[in-house]
Amino acid sequence: MIIILLSTLIGWIGVAAFVLFIHPSDLSMWMLAIFYGVIFVATLGTFALMGTFARVYLRKADVPIRQFTRSLRQGTFFSVMIVSALFLSHLGFLNIWSLLLLVLGLACIELFFLTSRSRAT
Repeated sequence: MIIILLSTLIGWIGVAAFVLFIHPSDLSMWMLAIFYGVIFVATLGTFALMGTFARVYLRKADVPIRQFTRSLRQGTFFSVMIVSALFLSHLGFLNIWSLLLLVLGLACIELFFLTSRSRAT
């Protein structure tokens, strides 16, 4: 958890550095890829830590590692959604329908993970 917290802080510092010190018209393709990667790492860590905290400490869930893996998976989906929406917006393709398809696709993947679990006890 400490490693994820540190990488999240570094990710948000990286996002702030990009926003404050780099002019958007000066971005080359590889710098744009780094920018989206840093946003992905920052949001993934944020969502994973918030989800784990909410499940373990607020809801008093059992087996914290299981709650962490679920939070990490859902944080990955939220981060993919945010970075994809930013990228589509950058290309000029973001509208309500593309966002709806993105959310629906990620919801179907999450539904697959929730229903494909073996229920052996």
